[in-house]
This record gives sequence, structure tokens and C-alpha cells, in this order.
Amino acid sequence: MKRSWPSLLVGTGIAIVAIIPAVAMAWLLWRNCVNILYWDEWMNDLSGLLPALHAGHLSVAQLFAAHNESRLPILRVLFLAACWFHGGDPRWLNWCSWLLAGFTLYNLWIVARLALPTIPLAGRAVLIGLTSLLLFSPVQTDGWLWSMIACFFLANAMFVWAMRVAWGNQREWMRWGLCAVLCLLATFSYVNGFLSWLLIPILLVARCDKRRLWPLIAWFGLAGIMGWLYFAGWKWTPSSAHAMQSADFLLVVLGSALACFSANAAHTSAVAGGILLVFFALLAVSLLRRQHAVVWIVLGLYALLTALLITAGRAGGGIDNALSSRYRTLMLYFPVAVLHLLAIWIAGLPSPLRRLVIRGTALAATAFTMLLLFNWQAGAAQMSETRNSRLASKGVLDWIDVLPQYRAALNNLWPDPNLVMARAHQLNAMQLYDPPLLQSAAMDRIDGVAGKLRNGQLESLRHLRDGNIYASGWAFLPLRGRPADLVVLSYRDAAGRDIAFAYEATGGMRDNMAKQLGPDALTSGWAIIAADPNITPSTMISAWAFDADAGKAYRLPRPE
Repeated sequence: MKRSWPSLLVGTGIAIVAIIPAVAMAWLLWRNCVNILYWDEWMNDLSGLLPALHAGHLSVAQLFAAHNESRLPILRVLFLAACWFHGGDPRWLNWCSWLLAGFTLYNLWIVARLALPTIPLAGRAVLIGLTSLLLFSPVQTDGWLWSMIACFFLANAMFVWAMRVAWGNQREWMRWGLCAVLCLLATFSYVNGFLSWLLIPILLVARCDKRRLWPLIAWFGLAGIMGWLYFAGWKWTPSSAHAMQSADFLLVVLGSALACFSANAAHTSAVAGGILLVFFALLAVSLLRRQHAVVWIVLGLYALLTALLITAGRAGGGIDNALSSRYRTLMLYFPVAVLHLLAIWIAGLPSPLRRLVIRGTALAATAFTMLLLFNWQAGAAQMSETRNSRLASKGVLDWIDVLPQYRAALNNLWPDPNLVMARAHQLNAMQLYDPPLLQSAAMDRIDGVAGKLRNGQLESLRHLRDGNIYASGWAFLPLRGRPADLVVLSYRDAAGRDIAFAYEATGGMRDNMAKQLGPDALTSGWAIIAADPNITPSTMISAWAFDADAGKAYRLPRPE
């Protein structure tokens, strides 16, 4: 049967609405992802497996070993593959996260078609547009820029895929079997994936025409086996927070995806979380008897129970943990569930009242969209700041063998600089660190060619009374479109070579450079105070803009 032109146009419009946020996030990923391990990725049970893989001693037990409260065999396989086949570059996992978010959005659209039969196509288009803005939102900065958080995206994708299968039209035995496989994958993606064993059967039973007991017995028998395998030897450290602290923590976790960039983020996030929780509870109770609402109630319960797990494990660390951007990847599904439940409730109202409510809802939807767009703008800026910080830390690591006195700056990558240095040397020896660690202070070995592109200037150079050198200016990498990752100072030795002796990250505000080169140059300013016994008042001092991605440095011109 051929589709009419109007339906084709509407379908195309829906696709465009859903794709625009995905394309925008792809551009942000391409611009901001950094080829450097971050935080837990330096640990022995992640990047520490690469030497074992290189030596041929990697075991199944190492893949299934517990990491904090989770078992992450799927993540470990993806992480090792990304690093092994791409020169130690973990950024392929960031793109896996993007693909998984897109796949999840597609499955939610299919579920909406199956579970929202009374919602007109235009209404579903609005819902998929808002869902896309949420799922691809840059408020989940760590979710996008921290490679290992792909496990969150994977758990979400497997759960939503299981929802789609459970609510689909396949044969009953096929739906139970496929859902069991997807729940298994979700379980070994992240610990909250185990919730799928409890929630997906609700959909499977609701969708069945005949109520049979044996599928449930088999299901929970398999879930019990999975639980025994998963939690055997499991170490759980319960939160030390009291009840009020835990309740506040829970509300902040639920609402931080919507209110994380407000002036008082903890307070407004708690308010937003409370509003979402009340709306979800009221809608779930009022729509419980409507079969098609069950899907979205289950999705909301998945996010809510995940928030409870996070609260149980992290509330003792303080409210700042609740505002961590990585948890927003798991919490964005709560407002998605509330939006779809609200649409079902409105569709069930009497016609005169429904028209009135729709008008008010249109204004609310517009305000909500503006909030999401504001979060996009603030989240994109946060991603840029995170990129600059990690590139500066990567630059410190690149120079660690030449100028080890700056090792404390590695705390931005992991609290133990010694572990970071040891792991970097292991990866460097296996040619899995790119570019290779620098082994010489001679600048001629990394001297790049800037050509005619303007990349900064050494504006001020003074010898201080205490023997230090003070230098300042601005530095930009025009081919990268960002401030220099580091600015390196060098002195001219007796052999005529430029020898590095100090460096500093950019970050000083330069409004004049932002006006000339664009907003990316706003933080291109720098200032360094340093000393070296080889420097005298007549020594030639130079400044260089260092590119941590390429391992190249570009001499900055001196004032004329």
C-alpha cells in the first residue's frame, strides 16, 4: 500500500526533528573528545588488562571481575578492542555511546507507535523531538566524554530494546526468549541492568492473552541464577547518609538532568526531581488500568529504581555526587516516561476539556523546550571546558619524563599520579599511547610549522628580582580551533638549541582575542612564573604553543 504525500511529509518531518539533536551531538563529540584515559580507566581492571592482552595472559575471570558494584565484561571487551585496534585511542567507545543513544531513540519511537495508538502523529512527533533533545543532551558531559560510561548507554539500550520486544507482536515464546537474552546483556553492562529481570516480565505478562505460570517460573529461575553468578563475592558498602540526606540526594539525582545549570543547582535539582516524582506517581496511579500506559510506567520505574541504587551507594559522599553528570545518562529516561504518560492522560480526557488542556500543554511544552535548549547551550560550554582540562592533563603526561616536577597536575586524570605514570609507560612501550611520551627537552624535535596562521604571541617577558622569569601572552591552535593545550617556555643553550624548562596551561580570559578569532579564543591567555639555573639575563627565552593531540609545539612570536 502506497503512502500518501502528506503522511510521507509528516514522516520526513519527524525524522528530521529526531535527527537534528543527534547530528548536533555528533559535532560536539568530534570537537571535544580527547584521546586520553580518564579516572577509573587507569585502574588495573580496565587499562591494566592491556598488558595482559599483549602478553596473551588475559583470562575470562579478569573480564568478569567486579568493578565497584558492577561486573563489566561487555565494557571490558569493547574497551580493549577500541584501544588495541586503534592505537590506544578509547574515543571509539564515545562513538559507540552515540550509536547506542540513537538506537535507543529508534526503539522508543517504535514503542510509542505500539503503545500510543490514541495519540495523533503530530503529538508523537512532539514527543520524539523532546525525547531526542533529552537523550542526546550535552548535560551528560561525562556520559559523552568519559569512554567507559558507554556501559550506561548499553544498559539503557538493552532495557529499551527489551521493552520493544516485550510489547511487540512476535510469538509469545520468542518474546520471552529474546527478552531474556537482552536482560542478560543489560545485567552485564551495568549493575542497574539487573532491574530488567524485575521490570520486563510486567510487560510480557501484560501483553500475553493467556496467563501462564511456567514462563514466569522459568524467568525468575533464570534471574535467580544470574543473580547468584553476578552477586557472588559481591562487596556492597552501604551509604552512611541518614534518611533526610538520602531523600534529598534522591531528588537531586532525579532532577539534575533538567536543573543542573541553575544558580543553586542542588536546590533547584531537588525541586525539579520532586516535581517529576509527584507527576510520575499521580499519572502512574491514574493510568494503571490502561494497558498502553504500563510501558511508560515501567520505563519510569527503571529510572526511579536506578536512582535509588545510586542513592544507596553514593549518598554518603555528599550532595555533589548527586550532581555528577555521568548519572544524568541514566536519569534522562525519567522525564521521558513522564512526558509519555502525560500524553496518554491528555488523550483520555473528554473532548472539550482535552482541547483546553492541549492549549495549556502547548505553552508548557514550549517552555520545556526552551529549558532543554538552555541546557544544551550550557552543556556544550561544559563539554568544551572539560576538553580543555583533559587536553592540558594529557600535555602534562606527554612531558612527564622530561619535566616530572609537574606530576601533581595528573590528579585531574586520577588521584594517584604514580599509577597514571606507570600505566602511561606501559602503554607507551606497547605503542598504545599516541603521540608517544616525549623523551627530550629539545624543542627542535617537536617543532611544528604554523605557516601563516596566527597562533599567539609572547607579549611580556621579565626577569624578576627573586631570580624567576615572568612571561605572559596568548596562544591558540587555529587548525584545532581551540586555545593551546600548554604553553612551554624554553631557553637557548650554548649549542644554540631551545631547551624546555617550564610550561603552563592556557585559561586566562582574553576578550580581545575572542573578538578577533571567535569565542573559542576567549580563554587563550597564559602567564608563567618559573626559573632554571641555566638562565641568565642575556639568555634567549622563547614561548611555544603545544598541541597535545599531535605532540607538536609552535613558536610564538615575540613583541616587535
